[in-house]
Amino acid sequence: MTTDAELVAYALSLEQRVDRLKTLEDVGAGGGGMTFIKSSELAIASASLTISLISQLYTDLFIVYRCRTARAGGQDYLIGQFNGDTTLGNYDTARQANNASNSCFKDSGFIMFGIVPGATAVNGDDFGCGICLIPEYTSTVQKKSTEAIGGFDRQTATLGINGQCVGSWNQYSAITSIKFYSWAAANLLADTKIELYGLTR
Repeated sequence: MTTDAELVAYALSLEQRVDRLKTLEDVGAGGGGMTFIKSSELAIASASLTISLISQLYTDLFIVYRCRTARAGGQDYLIGQFNGDTTLGNYDTARQANNASNSCFKDSGFIMFGIVPGATAVNGDDFGCGICLIPEYTSTVQKKSTEAIGGFDRQTATLGINGQCVGSWNQYSAITSIKFYSWAAANLLADTKIELYGLTR
């Protein structure tokens, strides 16, 4: 059982962890580069978006997303699961929202990729965006961890929001597919797009 003190320490470390995301371009340039793998974009609203048959030729997996959901609220979260694994106990996520409250939370049952706008966010045609790094995603001897950052500009007329997330998947399997969906069980709206890139080093 995670204590409040442990959760706070974990959440406060998110900013340091995200520093690595912000220098991914340098990492790629120094170790072999970033290569586009594949992408998927919704033509119509859908409950989820799954990318399968992910190439196993790279060391790390880098995800870029654009998303908005139909949740009846100002914000939602883009979450996911790997390889069709629906066992809730296999996933943990900690997140910190950078807004007026700067709240810290811990969740289980899924990986969190970031905060995205819901149906009532200001500017109905705006989408949230974010990035996520999954180191050693092809490894079969290491459990998987994730580091992500994302957000959007207008949660309300005067307030934007972004957040950092770290997560873990308690499995040794290489990641071959990822299901993306809404924390609120709302549809992902048309034009939601996921791109995958491979990093070698």
